[in-house]
Amino acid sequence: KIAVLIDQFNLLIPGNAFAYHANSRKVLVGSLYSVLEQKAKAKKHFANLAKVLKADKDPSAMKDLSNCLMFLSELSHGEGNYKEARSFAEQSLETLKKTAPDKPSEGAMLTDLCATYMKQGLIDEAISIGRSAVECFDMTDNALDQLQAIAYNNLSLAHCEAGEYREALDCSRRSLKLKLAAIANKPNLSVAIAHVNIADHLLFL
Repeated sequence: KIAVLIDQFNLLIPGNAFAYHANSRKVLVGSLYSVLEQKAKAKKHFANLAKVLKADKDPSAMKDLSNCLMFLSELSHGEGNYKEARSFAEQSLETLKKTAPDKPSEGAMLTDLCATYMKQGLIDEAISIGRSAVECFDMTDNALDQLQAIAYNNLSLAHCEAGEYREALDCSRRSLKLKLAAIANKPNLSVAIAHVNIADHLLFL
């Protein structure tokens, strides 16, 4: 919050390099509220910030707006307001696409949207979005094992909901492989859950 206050002062000075990324730091403040379980404060902060960013003519504000909308989607999702969560997620993705996004960022957004669709029972849409998410990660050379693993995990769950257990199993195995790569093969809770998911798919088959 102190950093954001300093930003406000620096913005008064034309061309001041220290004011760079001021909006990004405001997004960070909201995310910290969320992590601290101050959900109502976080949602109010992001809602107000989104209004400001939508009115900002600077192209750089678009990515911050996209992040802001995705946080609002996650908060609405946590409240069980899935219709609102879907709306925010779709707005976030649409905003991101306008800024010539990088594939990992788009993949992360699509991964969250896949989960939102599943919660609403929109399984066909969830599978379609989930496939797009894993394609985004598969197209990049960056080391994104953990994010990629989540994308494959969500897609596996969507396939399972649709009764497509062979596809679900394939995605779960891919997710497990990525999770193990991300943690240098050291077992943890996430890996244990991946094994349980694979066992479930095998039982269904």
